Amino acid sequence: MSLRKTARRGFTLVELMVAMSAGLMVAAAAYTLSKNSLDVFQNESRGFAAQFSGMNGMTRLSADIRRAGFMTSANSKLDPFRCGDMPGGAETRLLSAMVVVRGSSPSYANDSAVTAPDYDTFSSTFTGTDNNRSPDRVRVAGNFATTEMFDLSTYDATDGSTMMLQVDSPAVQRVFEESLSGGPDICDLFSPKDDGGTRRTRFATVTTSAGQTGFVKVSNCVSTNATDGTNYDSVKLTVAFVQSANRCKEAPKTIAPTVLIEYFMAHIDDAADATATGLDASMADLTTPYQSAVTGDDDRMELVRREILADGSVLSGSAEIVSEYVVDLRFAFRALANPPPSVPTLVDFNDTANVDPASGTATHRPERIRSTLIRLSTRSRSPDRAEGVAAVPTFDQPLTRFAVFPSTSTVPTRFSRVRTMTTEVVVPNLAGLVW
Repeated sequence: MSLRKTARRGFTLVELMVAMSAGLMVAAAAYTLSKNSLDVFQNESRGFAAQFSGMNGMTRLSADIRRAGFMTSANSKLDPFRCGDMPGGAETRLLSAMVVVRGSSPSYANDSAVTAPDYDTFSSTFTGTDNNRSPDRVRVAGNFATTEMFDLSTYDATDGSTMMLQVDSPAVQRVFEESLSGGPDICDLFSPKDDGGTRRTRFATVTTSAGQTGFVKVSNCVSTNATDGTNYDSVKLTVAFVQSANRCKEAPKTIAPTVLIEYFMAHIDDAADATATGLDASMADLTTPYQSAVTGDDDRMELVRREILADGSVLSGSAEIVSEYVVDLRFAFRALANPPPSVPTLVDFNDTANVDPASGTATHRPERIRSTLIRLSTRSRSPDRAEGVAAVPTFDQPLTRFAVFPSTSTVPTRFSRVRTMTTEVVVPNLAGLVW
C-alpha cells in the first residue's frame, strides 16, 4: 500500500497584504471609535465635574442667603426697633443682614468693614476682553450657630461687661444635651475658638424687655457644669455694647449669637494664601498649580466660605472651599423701590451698585430685599476648545466658554467649558419688613 503525499501551501503575498490591509482598516476604525468615545467621555466628565462643583457652591450659598437676618436686624443703622443709635463705621456694615460688593466696584478689595482684606485683584484673564468678568462677593449676618434664643438671668450694669445666661431655661438645656452627643459647647456659640484654641469676639443680638434690639460683642465665655452632670451650672459672657444708649443696658432680656458669613473668590497658591484666607495651611496642597501650561491653574479661583469676627478679622480655620474653578459670581435682587404694598422691582445682574445699609437708593438697602437671584459659573479644569464665542457676553449674561490662556499663548486650545447655574432664593427674614 502506498501513501500519497498531500501538497501543503501557505498564504500568498497578495493574500497576506489583503489580510493585513483589512486588519489595519478594522484596527483604525476601532481606534477611531474608541478615541471618539474616550473624547466624549472625557468631555462629559469635565462638564459634569464643573457642574457638580457649581451645585455644591450654589447649595451652600443659597442656604446661607436664606438665613440672612435670622434673629438679628436687617439694617442696624435704620432699624426703627433698635434701642439706640449705632455709632457708625464698621459695626454698622458688619451688622447688616446682607452686604454685596460688586466686583467692578473700586471698594471690592478695600472693604472698610473688614481689616487686612486679602481679596484677590482679578487677573487680566478674568477682566480682559476674552472673558470680561468681575465677580461679586457677599457677606450675610444671622444666627448661623443655633436656632435658640437664650434667656438672660442677670446683667451687671455697674461695669457693663457681664451677662449670665439662665441655665434652667429649655434652650440652654437643649444645647447641653446636644454637647454630650458631640455638638458644640454653649460657649462655642457665643465666642468661638480659632485654630489656635483662643476664644475670639463674635457679635450677639440682645432684646430688651421693651422689645427693642441691641448689639453686643462677646469677647469671652466661661461655662461650668453642674456636679450631677445634667446641665450647666453657670454660663458667663463677657460683653461690650455696640450702642451707648442706657436703655440698651437697663433690662436686656434675651440674647442670640450673630454670625457673619462671607463668600468670595480667592486664588490659593501656597500656605500663606491659605492661612490669609482662613483655611488650614494644608489646604494649599489641593490648589497648588499643577501643569499650569495645560490646565491654566495659575489663574484658577475657588469660592470660599468663611466667618468674619466682630473686629473685622477672619476667624482662622473657619474657611472652607465650597466650589472649585469658579469663573463668575453675580447677584441680582427683587427689592421694594417704595414701602409696601408696592411691587418689588428687579435689580438686574448688570447692576454695578453695592448693596449697603447706608445706601441712598432704597433698592440697594438690605431691608428692602425680598429675594436674591444668584448666578454661579464654574469651568472645567482642562481647556478643550480652540474657539470661543462670537461675542463675549456682558455682565448680565452668563459665559459659555472661559478663555483660560491669554490670546498670546502658544497653546492652541484656550477655552474651557463653562457650567452656569442661576437660582432665586427668597429671604424670609427680610420679606415681611415694612420699614
